[in-house]
Amino acid sequence: MASIKRHHQNGCNGQSCDCAWRLDYRPLGTRGPRKRLDFPTKKAAEKHLAQTSVKVTRGEYLDHTQIPTFRAMAREWVQSKSDRRPSYTETLHSRLEKYLLPHFGPLHLDQISVSGIEQLRDDMRQLGRSPVTINGVIRMIGGVFKMAMRRGLCATNPVDRVERAYAGEREVSPGRGVAADADQATPETVLAPNEINLMLTHAEPGLYRTLLTFLAATGLRSGEALALRWGDCELVGGDPKIYVRRSLSWARVKGEEIRPRFYPPKTKAGLRMVNIPSELAAILKRWQTACPTSQHDLVFPNLDGKPLRRSIALRRGLWPALRRGRTAHG
Repeated sequence: MASIKRHHQNGCNGQSCDCAWRLDYRPLGTRGPRKRLDFPTKKAAEKHLAQTSVKVTRGEYLDHTQIPTFRAMAREWVQSKSDRRPSYTETLHSRLEKYLLPHFGPLHLDQISVSGIEQLRDDMRQLGRSPVTINGVIRMIGGVFKMAMRRGLCATNPVDRVERAYAGEREVSPGRGVAADADQATPETVLAPNEINLMLTHAEPGLYRTLLTFLAATGLRSGEALALRWGDCELVGGDPKIYVRRSLSWARVKGEEIRPRFYPPKTKAGLRMVNIPSELAAILKRWQTACPTSQHDLVFPNLDGKPLRRSIALRRGLWPALRRGRTAHG
């Protein structure tokens, strides 16, 4: 039988004291382990006893000492994703250290509530994080709890009841179109056609002007363009086209040196054929005669014929062209 009694400290005379109420019980019945817990009020002790009884009846009861901390479970969950592409695992590690561990790290899984997760959501919103980033972090929490549930280390997943971040409707500015969140293209973050022409005019001839022209005309991701091979291009005839078959990544893989890695597109839709204008095909054919020889058959290698880093293309190609264009434009 369970009992709830005052647990008087030494020197207490039992008269109007503030001593804790002690719950003495066996959660799993007469054959289970005995537990003693202290509560500030008798009502709190009775509530805990009732909640424990319901969990035992449903088969959801877990001994708190056997429930891992969020830090331990989250790191194990991230480690289980080590076979994914490096850019993905790098994002997981970054979000874990930046958002999740400071907020939930030392807590045991049964101490993490819906309200606690929604508080993190609201804090991230106050920091200016986009709904895409916020909801990505919430999905990570859900993944941690799903792993714990599969292993019988927790009974429920609080993320199932968490309201996700929503961008909401925003006022349309005159002449600027509909505003979007930080992860979407807006007039403020995308060059206008006249700005693109100005940038291309002032881009360094050769590699960078060709690369920037190609990106502006096709809309490919930078990783897709930098992984493109001449064998993926059909430039002869009246219907020139390219085939997107892979992407270049320089993301760090834990325990290994940084090096270029080629991966297939993330989805089946990423494997695609793109028609290109004949003007662009002519530009590429001219570039092919001057392109450095590459063991990877790359269309846009660096001057040594090796895969080109996106950061270098930005630093040496795009940013200087933009600066020169703005200076010339006054």
